Amino acid sequence: MRLDSGDKTCLLQAGVSGDQDLELSLSASLGAKPLYPNACEKAREIVAAMLRNIPAVW
Repeated sequence: MRLDSGDKTCLLQAGVSGDQDLELSLSASLGAKPLYPNACEKAREIVAAMLRNIPAVW
């Protein structure tokens, strides 16, 4: 699920199992360095990196 309100804030939720989700909320301040033109684009990159580091339980 993706909820954004413009280019500066984004909330992403990703299911990691049948009963667990990962949620990331990103807010880019106007003075942030480096500047991110789109908060959801950067949030997707962060969530992808987080998901790669969650161990699979078999």
